[in-house]
Amino acid sequence: MKTIFTFFQIVFSFLFLFIFSFCQSPKQSPNPEILPATVEKKYHYSKQISEIKKQMAKTYLYPEELNKPKAFQKAAIIATESFGHQILLPKSFYTKFQDSIQGDIIHDGELSDLIIIRNPNFENTTMQSDSVASQLEEEFTKIPFSQDLLESVMKILYLQNEALSLTNTDTIKWEEIQFVASEGYVSSFLGSSLMIYEKYEDLLRPKTMISIEIPLKETKSKRKIITFLKETSFLKKIGLQNEDELITINGNPIRYLSTETVNRMFKGKVGENIDISILRNQNEKYGFKVPLKENKPSDQKIAEGQILTGKYNFIYIKVSGFIKNNQSSATEMMKENYFTLMEDAKNKNIVIHGFVLDLRNNPGGFLDQIIECMRMLIPNGLLVTTQSSRTSPSMVYANQSTITELPLVVLINENTGSGSELIAGVIQHYHRGIILGSKSTGQGLVHILNKVSGEENSLIKIASSFLYLPNGKKFHETGITPNVWVSDLKEMDLNLFDAKNNEQINSTSESKEKYQKLDITSISQWIEQNGTFRQKIRSDNDKNLLPDYQLYRSLDFFSGYLATQK
Repeated sequence: MKTIFTFFQIVFSFLFLFIFSFCQSPKQSPNPEILPATVEKKYHYSKQISEIKKQMAKTYLYPEELNKPKAFQKAAIIATESFGHQILLPKSFYTKFQDSIQGDIIHDGELSDLIIIRNPNFENTTMQSDSVASQLEEEFTKIPFSQDLLESVMKILYLQNEALSLTNTDTIKWEEIQFVASEGYVSSFLGSSLMIYEKYEDLLRPKTMISIEIPLKETKSKRKIITFLKETSFLKKIGLQNEDELITINGNPIRYLSTETVNRMFKGKVGENIDISILRNQNEKYGFKVPLKENKPSDQKIAEGQILTGKYNFIYIKVSGFIKNNQSSATEMMKENYFTLMEDAKNKNIVIHGFVLDLRNNPGGFLDQIIECMRMLIPNGLLVTTQSSRTSPSMVYANQSTITELPLVVLINENTGSGSELIAGVIQHYHRGIILGSKSTGQGLVHILNKVSGEENSLIKIASSFLYLPNGKKFHETGITPNVWVSDLKEMDLNLFDAKNNEQINSTSESKEKYQKLDITSISQWIEQNGTFRQKIRSDNDKNLLPDYQLYRSLDFFSGYLATQK
């Protein structure tokens, strides 16, 4: 889960409003003029998007944006690319470079500004130029994209698909083309997405088809750059690195394709390999085989903890997601872990000095679980405000139901999202604890998840409101900045943290109040003399375990903080 979910049942009854004319006195008068009713234009080939648009209009944060050209453009591009070896281009761009692009024109008579090309050639020197690739988006922005234009593109694709189905049994189904078009449309709006609904019994069956995710960012010149690979990712183990440029997938060049289409190309039968080529450091070309294998269910629980002993002893609890089911929930498991570990420490005569809550790689979860977690740690005050463009603010407060008063550290990183960011931000606001790690994702939204109207197997996730911190500020897109940046890398210049990062944090006017109690110099000196980071690394290496550098540095910082408090 990447965001907070609020579930509503689909409502099938409709409310009709009848407007009656005023009663007239019983005398003869001309018949009143009947004004024509406003009728919404009906679309045939893009009708699924029409239905989705109606559904989003009820709850999306910015309903006035639902006709934005970029969304219809994206839907048309992705639908065209779903055929394979096919692309949608502005005619102006094609006219400039048609000698290089070549390929076959798919009947474009109904498209005045666009053209569909089958089997284009983008591997030549001209098309690989950054200046040429950058012009594609510029030309697209000149086209007044609307649902009318999308409808025309979808009609051509429908006729093409019908013709192909007569001679080729391996053609894509029209329903799939409609789905990817709708997927492209929905994903154009803030924090919203479309997904396939899987029944619980289907999730238990062995998978025959599987897809993998490679995090990509696209440059202005259409280059696809691999980014945010975790140290534990199997993609790093096979040799991929951050900032590698993805060039081909199974021999097919991907530079001019949308990132959505590229991501779908990483799907296949379990046990097969996908061949990719990458460019490293702009001039080193490598090939890799990416195995398609099903990830075995992790033994990791939603929330699990342990006692970490040393010069200072801590209760450590890691929460992987704020989710719940009929049997348990993340917050119930947090409480159970905390009280069990505290009782265990008491029985063993271990004095507990602090509490470490690890929210790294935690994407958030259910809003009620997020609120419950904050109430477990913060005794009083406003916790969160939610507000959409059409509703009044909804405020939630603490209720004096905390489970601990121990000194607190919260660990976050770039994969800490949504509700987990909110927890860190609220704890930071009330100075309840110290936030360590790296800046969080910046996904401060509440979502509604519903079935798509008229579609049995599709779910739509709609951003319905923003999350606001107690100070009234949003953290969407900006994320939560830790009190102290702590490295997750093996080697660094300083024992604890990167000085440049922390100078940048402390340069903000707001930070002076936040960080005034942290005597970084004294803490660093204590760590230099008493820290156990290096011993823990050696111990893990001896056991062939992958060290958690960020955690070990954070434990040293927490110990140093407690030791230097007066």
